[in-house]
Amino acid sequence: MLLLNAISFLIPKKKGLWLFSSWFGKKYLDNPKYIYQELLKNKDGVQPYWLVKDKALLRRLEALEYPVLNAFSVKGIWLQLRAEVVVFTHSVCSEFLPCLIAAQTKRIQTWHGIPIKK
Repeated sequence: MLLLNAISFLIPKKKGLWLFSSWFGKKYLDNPKYIYQELLKNKDGVQPYWLVKDKALLRRLEALEYPVLNAFSVKGIWLQLRAEVVVFTHSVCSEFLPCLIAAQTKRIQTWHGIPIKK
């Protein structure tokens, strides 16, 4: 894991490559979905991909002809190493392969909870 983390730091990030995921890679929901859909309409130099960890969801999004990849596929792993930005609901650890997401990768967490609840 440490070796992969070191490699991820050395691999140059691709400007405009944004990766999205939500709910542990098993759902297509919430704020990442809407940001992703907006970027699909108005690319503005951004190349968005949705990463999943669920085969049924992968087939469903492929049928819609969205740029979607299995997080564990060769291309999915490569894009995680190259991503400039990752957008997610819970955490990098739950929705991506954390050893592939470098420290210099920008992270946008979109959860909408309150950290301290009674």
